[in-house]
Amino acid sequence: MIETDSKNILQIVGFAGPMIVTFFCCLLMFFAHKRDQGNKMPKAVLLAIAAFICSVFFWLSMVFYVALPTAFVFVQSFTYLSMLLTQVFIYHIAFVLTETHTNERISFFHYLIPLVITGTLFVWSFFVPFDIQLSIVSNRNVVSEGFETYTALFTSKPLVFLLYNIIYSFFCIFRIRRYRKSVVNYSADEYHSSLRWLYVLCLLTLGTLPVTVLFFLLGNEAFMQSASTFMSVILTMLQDVILCYNLFAINYIIISSNDEETESGIIKQSGLSKKAIEQYFRENKPYLNPGLKITDLVTDLGTNRTSLSGFINREYGVNFCNFVNSWRLTEYE
Repeated sequence: MIETDSKNILQIVGFAGPMIVTFFCCLLMFFAHKRDQGNKMPKAVLLAIAAFICSVFFWLSMVFYVALPTAFVFVQSFTYLSMLLTQVFIYHIAFVLTETHTNERISFFHYLIPLVITGTLFVWSFFVPFDIQLSIVSNRNVVSEGFETYTALFTSKPLVFLLYNIIYSFFCIFRIRRYRKSVVNYSADEYHSSLRWLYVLCLLTLGTLPVTVLFFLLGNEAFMQSASTFMSVILTMLQDVILCYNLFAINYIIISSNDEETESGIIKQSGLSKKAIEQYFRENKPYLNPGLKITDLVTDLGTNRTSLSGFINREYGVNFCNFVNSWRLTEYE
């Protein structure tokens, strides 16, 4: 039976809000997929669609948790999975956007661990009476005698969510810091290549940590009825909106590698000289392209991005970004 008292109604509305916001974010990503289908659309948009689908399901299941405990029992394993995979998908998006080499691949263990945890819970549920599972939900995680271990796994979501937020936030920050150090050698578009908005996502994720800690201090029942729950909801909605907006507006640059190597593994360096580069810049003015990447030049200059980047660093004492900006300043003057 659906609970309809004022407290439950407020909680249902609170959980339905991010579900609706995330659903519209998912729709926008589908539009972005259609819009960029003719181009080499990065995997980030597809990963965002997957992340938003997981997030929509998670918030829907939270509505079930409050209003339809019986329904929540059937979906609780998938709720756990969607919660963990959302964090993994967001990290995978950051991984894709910060790639600087085509041979980089995310480890499959990032996806395997959530599958193992939730698969264990799913299979175990077949051996636990339905009324026991319903009692855990309806009594807000009260431990059932004889099923202490199962209850611990069943109710471990907040703790695991806390750990995942911390771990994957630092994974993302590490990727962004490494990317920002190298991207100046490959892109002249400082605004789109900075990925500052990814830092904001990490800060918002870390911002939910004090809220999660309050869960352990207040207890499940008190936490669900406190303002802390809605603070977490607001931060999560803001995170989804920022991710959706920046992917839809293409506020990033994918650095694709066009490195060419000889059979012996030695990178070709033909056609590189200060005279050839400066003549090319004077005649073609590639620096007028605000989104210029080093890979846009390698074919005309008969080289590859690693050689060209290293040549500019060595001969001019600056990175690619500063080198291009110096030509832009000269043009302006």
